[in-house]
Amino acid sequence: MSQAVLNHPHPSRWPLGVIILSMGVLCIVVFVLVYLSFKLTDPKVLPITKIAISTLDAKFVNLDAKKLEDIVVKSLGKRGFFHINVRAVQNEMLRQPWVYKAIVQRFWRDKLIIQILEQRPVARWGQKELLNEQGEIFSPDSLERAKTLVRLNGPDGTQKIMLAHYKEISTRLQSLGLGVSEIQLTDRRAWTIYTADGKALVMGREDVLNRLQRFLVGYPRELASRWSGVKKVDLRYSNGLAVSHKTLL
Repeated sequence: MSQAVLNHPHPSRWPLGVIILSMGVLCIVVFVLVYLSFKLTDPKVLPITKIAISTLDAKFVNLDAKKLEDIVVKSLGKRGFFHINVRAVQNEMLRQPWVYKAIVQRFWRDKLIIQILEQRPVARWGQKELLNEQGEIFSPDSLERAKTLVRLNGPDGTQKIMLAHYKEISTRLQSLGLGVSEIQLTDRRAWTIYTADGKALVMGREDVLNRLQRFLVGYPRELASRWSGVKKVDLRYSNGLAVSHKTLL
């Protein structure tokens, strides 16, 4: 009786040289990755060498690109491309009083591009602040360039409604050739308008725009011919107005 002998194949084995080579390559790859990881934690790697600052408007009016660049360089310190906090740079720009909006972008591998939208002042607010087109307050170091703007004086939180009223009031008075230099709103919400030639229009607390319309009707009929001698027009009456004239010495 014959007995069949079954031959089982032996598992193949990699040559020792291949195994050693593979381990060597793996070690090199791991070393390179660890090295790169270590280098990238160094804030000095890939320093920013180019900073481009431009305006989203036609040109800068109240800002200086070089001064903004100096501020950015100081805020960056020695941080390189991978360690720049774009949001922090943006916030630093927004802390500058004349900056309304800032867009900050990194470009590989050493460039930072910043686009700026300036504040556009439309009125002075109180003694030391300005209002932009949105009725938001900002506080520049100097109001020299804004000294010709209308002055709005009112309680905190009323700047937006005062700005809206100013735009309407100014448009209506322009039809008479009159400008507005100042508008006051008291804590009791009483309005007074000062024209560019120094006259006071006392409007009171109610129906301000309706009372202004009464002035627009009465001015060409009764006031235009003697306007130079008028000091104040009181429009708080229900059916008319009272005129105070300058005192002649």
